[in-house]
Amino acid sequence: MKELKVLIVDDEIMAIEYLRDLIPWNEYGFAIVGEAINFSQALELFNKHRPQIIISDICMPGISGLELCKRILSIDPKVKILLLTAYKDFEYAKKAIELGVSNYLVKHEITEGMLLEILGRLKEEVEKENNTDSILKKHLIIDYIEGYNDTGNQNEVKWNDMENDSGEFILALFKEDVRYPVMGSDSEPVSIDACNELAQIYSDLPQGLTYIDCFHLRNKHVAILFSNDTIMSHGQFWNLFYPIAAKTQDLFQRMTGKTFSAVICHDRQRIRNITRLYKNALNTLKHTVFYGTGRIVDLQYFTPCTSEKGYMHELENRLKLIPEALKRTDSGKTGSIIDDIFSNIILPSRSLKLLRTACDELLSLLNAWCRNCSIEPVQYGNPDMTKVFDKCFTIKDISNAVRQIYKMKQDEVVDEKLGSYSQKVQNAIKYLYDNYRKPITVSDVAKTLDVSESYLSRIFRNETGKTVLEYLTIIRIEKAKRLLNKQVYKIYEVAEMVGYNTSQYFSQVFIKMTGMNPLEYRERGGQNG
Repeated sequence: MKELKVLIVDDEIMAIEYLRDLIPWNEYGFAIVGEAINFSQALELFNKHRPQIIISDICMPGISGLELCKRILSIDPKVKILLLTAYKDFEYAKKAIELGVSNYLVKHEITEGMLLEILGRLKEEVEKENNTDSILKKHLIIDYIEGYNDTGNQNEVKWNDMENDSGEFILALFKEDVRYPVMGSDSEPVSIDACNELAQIYSDLPQGLTYIDCFHLRNKHVAILFSNDTIMSHGQFWNLFYPIAAKTQDLFQRMTGKTFSAVICHDRQRIRNITRLYKNALNTLKHTVFYGTGRIVDLQYFTPCTSEKGYMHELENRLKLIPEALKRTDSGKTGSIIDDIFSNIILPSRSLKLLRTACDELLSLLNAWCRNCSIEPVQYGNPDMTKVFDKCFTIKDISNAVRQIYKMKQDEVVDEKLGSYSQKVQNAIKYLYDNYRKPITVSDVAKTLDVSESYLSRIFRNETGKTVLEYLTIIRIEKAKRLLNKQVYKIYEVAEMVGYNTSQYFSQVFIKMTGMNPLEYRERGGQNG
């Protein structure tokens, strides 16, 4: 704590000198900021220095020390006053204590020990009150930041130090990166108390930039206030402040093991605009699902969604493609539609409402199909589902999670269908999946199963509704779609990888199955196929 300021008041110069030399004031945490010999001089010095402790003689010519006490206590009731009195003034001193004077000493009995004992007590009281005031002030400022302030609180919070500055104030809002609730409840950010550590980080700030304080908000976000009295361009400001914000991020991550996103904003107007600025920053942090985790975002360049109408129409059109792909248990097709929705509709829209709608509709369509297929719908309490959804921090994460859940459920339906087939047909299908890259004939499959071609063909068609070679073609084309979507292999390479000797014949079969050639399918991102 800083040294406590002391004002000595006595009409006798020798008495002032005696007190001044009685103890090593600075060694005990005190600093004498003024010496006065009368009421007016004392009042002037008090207004100038605002000392926490006043040592004053009761009896002075003109206006007495008691009147001085009354006046000062009316200005600041928290000031600690130590009165000096003589024996004959004992009753007078008692009245002074009743008015709020902290203590008194008999002048001719003052010793070093006595003075230090009383000063020590007064110091403890001041420190205790300061701590209480500091906590109260913090809570009031938090109320103000979050918009819970009322007229009374505005008067209690001392903004003078910040508002007298002709520069600007800076708000840095930090939030732990938590998963986006695709379904179920949202995850809770951790509380973090790093005020002491932050004070060390900010102890060597560039000239003109001042650390004000750190505030732990009700939503467990951390708000940090700075003041800046230098004039600079926005680019200069960003170059200056970005490294400071990055150091803060690193500190929070070391303390919690979690990543944090931040929004930096500043205002050249009054600090009382902080509520508006905070709400804008908070809204920006809600959109980090679009920006990615661990980012430092400049509020000035944040562009929220202005209209969802156009995007909503596009979303509805894409969602209409889902039921047919599910009906065909085409996981490659549904995966492509899902990727398209999130990358080409949700991401550019930057709309949380649209994101929520997309997640809800996709899961609703999937669950309706699951119920129709008599399999368990998607439920968050399911460990497999929880494991997938708990990794959703960004749009890409959400897209991958939804796509993965779709595939899990479609594979489950395929497995259910296989289970309804006879063992011979199941084995035949397994053989096709294991060997689709090779040239396959019905004879090859029949020999493996130790049955005749005619028998295999008959039971296979009766149970699946398709011939062996038709089923093989479906497998090959589905595998080809997945390879094409990867955007890695050339067309002829894909043809060879799925069992076709020539890319020309592969293209003919692909067109027949999908209505477009392989190149068109790739360029459209797997749509309409």
